[in-house]
Amino acid sequence: MAAKGEATTVWLIYLILSLFILAIDRVGWLRPARATTETAVNTISKSLVRTKVLVSAPLAAIKFAVNGSHRVADLESRLAEVLVDQARLEALEKENEALRQLAKLKLPSDPTLLPASVVGGSDMLILAVGEHQGVKVGQTVISPTGILVGEVVQLSAVTSRVRTPLSSDAKIPARVRQKNFAGLISGESSQVKFLKLEQDEVVSRGDTVITSGLEGNFPPGIVIGQVSAVAGEPSAIYQDVSVDWPAVAPAAVVFVIMP
Repeated sequence: MAAKGEATTVWLIYLILSLFILAIDRVGWLRPARATTETAVNTISKSLVRTKVLVSAPLAAIKFAVNGSHRVADLESRLAEVLVDQARLEALEKENEALRQLAKLKLPSDPTLLPASVVGGSDMLILAVGEHQGVKVGQTVISPTGILVGEVVQLSAVTSRVRTPLSSDAKIPARVRQKNFAGLISGESSQVKFLKLEQDEVVSRGDTVITSGLEGNFPPGIVIGQVSAVAGEPSAIYQDVSVDWPAVAPAAVVFVIMP
């Protein structure tokens, strides 16, 4: 019974104190103390937030150092794939445009053509096709407009070297269209020359020069270019005839005439 009485007494004391605190709070006596307490609590909260930021920033940096390099490598890999796909698309667009141009021409025959991209060279071009694509030494190469590009003279598994009319080693049997004047096309001082034309053979500027097909591997009737200049000493045996040959631009698409 004594213990029960003590508990009742303590409860009454807590009740009286609670009612007293509520009463003095209602009249405003506790506002200064409460403001001080709230200020202290806010200060502690801000300190905790700053501490969290200071701790989380280094942790985020460590996390990026661990995972960021993998993400960067993944992004670089994806970018490389996009660039490769774009290059392939551009190459296909060039091939399609070249095929459309070629379809408008009337070639001397109806050959099987292998498209190839030019990847380097000037008087000796390098094509991005080779033995793996069935290319052989001696095959003729033409442009999308049907102009002679040259002859395959060297091969690797995936590339071809093509000797053009600009090369001094070129000896292409040729003739003037609608005339019986025949000679050889060869390169000389960065120009294309029509060799072996005698003085009495009348050749005019603008005449079209085509392959004769008399010797070598070149099919007859392929356009080489147009006569751009006719000169020479009257006492000389042969005329000095220059031919305007349209050079092939880098990254252009050309066609190998297949057997």
